[in-house]
Amino acid sequence: MRDITVDQWYTLDTRQQEVKKRIKDGSLSIENALAGTQGVLDGIYPTPSIHSLPSWYVQPSQQIECVKEFLANYGGGSGFTPADIPSVPTNFTPRTPTEVLMLAVYLPDKGKTKGVQRTFDSLWDFVKTPTGYTKWRWDQLKSDSKHLRLLEGIEHRPGIRWVAFDPNANHGKSPQSCWDNLDVASTLAGPEVLMALAHFPMWAASWNGNKSPYPNLAGYQFYWEAAWGRCPCVYRYGGDRRLGLDADSADDAHDGWASPSVRGC
Repeated sequence: MRDITVDQWYTLDTRQQEVKKRIKDGSLSIENALAGTQGVLDGIYPTPSIHSLPSWYVQPSQQIECVKEFLANYGGGSGFTPADIPSVPTNFTPRTPTEVLMLAVYLPDKGKTKGVQRTFDSLWDFVKTPTGYTKWRWDQLKSDSKHLRLLEGIEHRPGIRWVAFDPNANHGKSPQSCWDNLDVASTLAGPEVLMALAHFPMWAASWNGNKSPYPNLAGYQFYWEAAWGRCPCVYRYGGDRRLGLDADSADDAHDGWASPSVRGC
């Protein structure tokens, strides 16, 4: 047996733990992990899979223009200007086959209106539907602090930053099961789902409950009937020609739904 340093053993253990962590949070399938491990044991080192961008994705340069428009319309009092938009990351590496790079905006408080509320309402108002679609919001889906909050452990940090957004994360799992898993809960997307709709209008047109699931905004909780037991969500209805912003029971698990994830990059 060749000499192995303590650092090498530590590196191997760290990588193994990272693999297990990603399997738990749903960002890595157990099948891929097992296949990759077998490849190492067999002395086979497969080439990395090619990351194919979805047809609805728009490039970072277009996202920057979208954010500039958003700031012009809804950024009043935010203190943000186009000069605050950070450079596009040059080292972004997707961790899942469906993760994409996205520019996100998080508005600060303004007077008595909290940043969480401002961001939620402004992004939904800003969302442009695909041609021929209309938009609807449940009247009872109020965004004040008595009705809408970020999940515990998710911090609202005002700013403009690039994030990694995975629309297919936690496919088929209920929001409540994601909330109950501490490793998953901290990764759940809230305002980022609305940001994705603003950037990628055709994402909504691609939803089919299969390879393109409908999204929960599981980074939020909505108060209804004496409990924080609902989760905001976006779906299509009315002959699939209308986008609806609603809040369903967090216990509902549907094969056609996902709770997207987000991480810094």
